[in-house]
Amino acid sequence: EFYSRNLGIDGTVVHDAVAMAEAISPGLLATQSYPVDVECAHGPARGMVVADRRSAVARERFGGDVTYGAGSWETVDWRLFDAVGLNHYRDARNRRSYVTTLQRAHQHAKPVLVTEFGCCSYRGADRRGAAGDAIVDWRDPAGPTIRGSYRRDEAVQACYIAGLLDCFDAAGVHGAFVFEFSEPAYPRAADPRHDLDMASFGVLAVH
Repeated sequence: EFYSRNLGIDGTVVHDAVAMAEAISPGLLATQSYPVDVECAHGPARGMVVADRRSAVARERFGGDVTYGAGSWETVDWRLFDAVGLNHYRDARNRRSYVTTLQRAHQHAKPVLVTEFGCCSYRGADRRGAAGDAIVDWRDPAGPTIRGSYRRDEAVQACYIAGLLDCFDAAGVHGAFVFEFSEPAYPRAADPRHDLDMASFGVLAVH
């Protein structure tokens, strides 16, 4: 009656019974293990169980080791991966805890990779970290401009990258990937207001 009234099904759904049957008699069904979360927010998905199949799908299509580039706000079950991957920018807020985060990543007993780090090339960019490109104002109809007054300083970018490579070495990091080689959407210009290259993470300038 419930399913007829609420779902228009003439019968009953047996998912609970099937799950119980597998629990009572393991091996009755073909199963796969996935990390899951239960959606608790208000909305149409409330109560749904969400399975994270990213690692499994990657392994179906790729024969090598698998990792994931995790942001600082994410919690990842690293048991699913072959290496710990961190998108790990240093800025004014995490400067003191930066190396500690890398050291703690070794607790998973897997290689630790910094899958993304980098810096823009103006004074003060090293204190902004991943938010270094936020000085660009994209709303101007005439084209993007640099918001505020900033001075180009490529030594800031070079010292940031070199310093973090030393940190990675000291923390036992197995590999690191600089973000990034170039950013074509951020060309260099003589006018500081239009010199988007200094707000770029690219180590190669685009003209």
